[in-house]
Amino acid sequence: MLITPSVINFGTYKKYDPPKPAVLINFPEQSNTLYFGRLYTVQGIVIYDITPTTAKVKLADFGASATPGTFSGNISVEDAIEEVGVDPVDWAYSFLGSFSVEYTLEDTILLVVSQESAAFEFEIGGVTPVNKSIFVTSENDWTVSKTAGWLLLPTTAGSNSGTFQIGVDTTGLAAGTYNDIVTVNDGVNTKTIAVSLTVTDANTGDTFLYITPTLLNFGYSSGGSTPPQKSIELNASTNWTAAADQAWINLTTPSGGSGAAVVPIALQNISGLAPGEHFATVTFTLGTIHKTVTIKLTVYEFITELLNSGELYFCDDENMIKVSSGRLDTFMKLEIAALYNSISYYFPFATPYFNGTTQKRIGATPKKLIGEQSLVGFAEASIFAPYAPVNLNIVISELELFTKNSVQTQSINNVKFVKGKKPLINWISDSSQKIYRTKNAVVYFSILTNGIAASAINITGAFEKTFNFSPVTSDLLTVVVPLADVGTLNVGDAITIEVLGNKLDVIIKNEGEETSIIYWSNSWGVWDTVELTGSILINDNYVRKTSTRRKNELQTETKLIDVTKPIDYKINTGELHTDNEIETISKMLETTNMYLFTKNQLVKVNPTTKKLPTYITNRELRSFDLTFKNVIE
Repeated sequence: MLITPSVINFGTYKKYDPPKPAVLINFPEQSNTLYFGRLYTVQGIVIYDITPTTAKVKLADFGASATPGTFSGNISVEDAIEEVGVDPVDWAYSFLGSFSVEYTLEDTILLVVSQESAAFEFEIGGVTPVNKSIFVTSENDWTVSKTAGWLLLPTTAGSNSGTFQIGVDTTGLAAGTYNDIVTVNDGVNTKTIAVSLTVTDANTGDTFLYITPTLLNFGYSSGGSTPPQKSIELNASTNWTAAADQAWINLTTPSGGSGAAVVPIALQNISGLAPGEHFATVTFTLGTIHKTVTIKLTVYEFITELLNSGELYFCDDENMIKVSSGRLDTFMKLEIAALYNSISYYFPFATPYFNGTTQKRIGATPKKLIGEQSLVGFAEASIFAPYAPVNLNIVISELELFTKNSVQTQSINNVKFVKGKKPLINWISDSSQKIYRTKNAVVYFSILTNGIAASAINITGAFEKTFNFSPVTSDLLTVVVPLADVGTLNVGDAITIEVLGNKLDVIIKNEGEETSIIYWSNSWGVWDTVELTGSILINDNYVRKTSTRRKNELQTETKLIDVTKPIDYKINTGELHTDNEIETISKMLETTNMYLFTKNQLVKVNPTTKKLPTYITNRELRSFDLTFKNVIE
């Protein structure tokens, strides 16, 4: 198929740059579902707005975590004929063509200034404050600007990493507080520095007002808890008053008398403040003496990517809780609580921020709680819930490093987890949806229900039959059908087993030499079955455990500690009809929770055959010798 353009070169792109325009690709109209990059992928490429004749290709937004480098590759274009009830990996795909994409991602040095506020104090008649040095980091040329005449900038431009100074001219200034903003601009980003100058009358021997400290810093995570109050220490010769220039300052002690005092400074009504830096000034006045305290409040964004309450998740997926914060003095505390099988569990985790982000994968914890399941339901046709999902209640808190004060808390309840990875369809068995079994086999398969109750197993094909039950409601269900209960089946007969629209096709095969059934717990923690129809060899041996000690220089004594009777099984699979059956057995050999039903006995076993011989598989031989050992319980 002709795809135009056949080559897309996005050129050089830097982190944090505005997104480059998308490129429109064209191809002849297709009536089936189109898939891009199912066979090949290129990092950072997004394909969207797909129509039967066009699609758009663009670069992803590259943030701090992106790795610089040059990237290129081919993206395939395929169409597929969707088949309802068939695993998408088994759909018929047709390769239509491909196009290449290339680009170079370069790192970006963001504009940074060493401080975002500068406070000067001048007592009339005293010495002019010394200049303050500001360090700039950038990859561009930058300029510095201000507004007020009393603020001095000896240097107003620079390049790359460098410094400039901020000074003040106090000539002729009356007592009071003066404020201005210094702006640093490198053509891409801007940074601001809030500058304050406090001019005060001098203290005398009889009239004085002393304040410490003159700068208070507060940090607040957007939507979180109001920071605790801080205090100013004051010593005055007579009565004094205090006033704030911002409504978000709460002065519970706006006046006082002579002597030493502690004045609390609290915050209020800050939930609506935008992320960034906010400044306020509290002015203490005693006669003609003015002393100021600068209040700096930094509002940090608190961005979370959480799991959804009530949704079903799978333990082996990348289920991440991510938190982003601009604060440098906090960490994330994660508290997971669950009630499972009438036992309460509590799991606390603490994770630090790195480059403003922290995350925790959720899945290992509920997987441990679910554990291995006992084998049930193989005696007769049935529908049952193999196990209940784990319901987690999760609290995400942002705590200060040193005080452990909570500055932000969010919670999500009833987050459900089951084992395994999320399947493409509702089929959660490792067997394919078309299997070969003897007429006396027991068939297992499991499905996701999406909350729909199941009350019947419908059989069609060589026999028509329905097994009815009381409605069973669960997120996942296991279906069991002993084929002998369906009817008198003969070799070559085909039946379809259907529950809630999920279908399993069963074709009856020869019974072979001997019959064994393996019940095994797959990656979703539900039971599957494999039927083996080859020869069976059982070996049992007594194993003695002894302990020997020396009685004296010439004699030793041996004591019998234990006697066990391990049993080994060597079983041939019999003829396997499809590659899917070979794949199913390969998956079965990876499990550790397995039962063998042979010679009318059910025993727990472990496979000692770990994988099928590759060279035999490649020669397309359809039978394998498998070995197992019993598990002494």
